[in-house]
Amino acid sequence: IKDIYGKSGRGLLYALIKNEQITETLILKCVYTTLRRKVPQLLESLEGFMTPHYRKMLSLHLTQIECLEKQLVEVEETINDSLVPYEEYVERLEEIPGINRRTAAVVLAEVGIDMSVFPSAGHLASWAGASPGNNQSAGKTRSKRVGKGNSYLKKVLAQGALAVSQGKPNRIQAFFFRVRRNAGHKKSVVATVHLFLRIIYRMFSDQSRYNELGGSYLQNRKNTLTDSC
Repeated sequence: IKDIYGKSGRGLLYALIKNEQITETLILKCVYTTLRRKVPQLLESLEGFMTPHYRKMLSLHLTQIECLEKQLVEVEETINDSLVPYEEYVERLEEIPGINRRTAAVVLAEVGIDMSVFPSAGHLASWAGASPGNNQSAGKTRSKRVGKGNSYLKKVLAQGALAVSQGKPNRIQAFFFRVRRNAGHKKSVVATVHLFLRIIYRMFSDQSRYNELGGSYLQNRKNTLTDSC
């Protein structure tokens, strides 16, 4: 079972807690979807015994998990209530590939909507820790490490970069793969986070919306430049 705390997994765990006799009929009552085809394997894996102590500890753990899940729901409801005045900005952020409502909430909480506090998009990216240094002197490169920056913002946008790499073709995905071919996976993630921040800075500064240029945008641009030369 991939998700032991899913509906099917919990049904089986509660059957163990109640010390019910594990049979094919019981398993069929507890599991759903494709797991119903795995009854023999589940029956074999659940064969054994649990002492009253183990059943009690398992019950306490599940109760704690469910309490935390309930608190998470309450926190998410509070976040959604706080986002009500900023729904327009949330919708605009969600138009960017790789950014969902949860990511948009973090962006608004950490960055805000007033871009005048940042002199440029580069300053925003540096503040977020998505601008690798490029200090060179006499042909020697001193450091290209990325600063720590705002770890909450950088982490959630990095997750967005990974999500966009696995989604439908678009301009940001094309950028991600181009950087990955030339510089590797980690640098492509940081570069995509940097791109996200540039786009967000521009959208909030100009009060504009995201303009999807398509997955072949970079190649078409390259061909145009080549032809003009």
